[in-house]
Amino acid sequence: MPSVSRAALVLHGKPDVLGDAKARFEAAAKAAGVEVVDDGDADLVVVLGGDGTMLRALKRSLETGVPVLGVNFGRVGFLTAIDEADLEAGLARAFAGDYRVVELPTLES
Repeated sequence: MPSVSRAALVLHGKPDVLGDAKARFEAAAKAAGVEVVDDGDADLVVVLGGDGTMLRALKRSLETGVPVLGVNFGRVGFLTAIDEADLEAGLARAFAGDYRVVELPTLES
């Protein structure tokens, strides 16, 4: 995959769950030369939360085709790819283009 130059961020609805995760994300983006933007202008959407936050972000990105990468700050993290302890290393790899897009099935109403 191509490297990421612009990334958007979707956060869990309860800031106390994330601690300093937003600052860690911003530092990782800055270190990689990645601009933090709104999700409409992003090459990659990064989700800091659990499966519920991930589902919300996936729904928002359905029509844009922008890949979504989840970092688990929830209980289960079934839909996420990175554990919170691996936030910086995982983001560095993703920002460098070391990620794979997996198409998920969806239902139409």
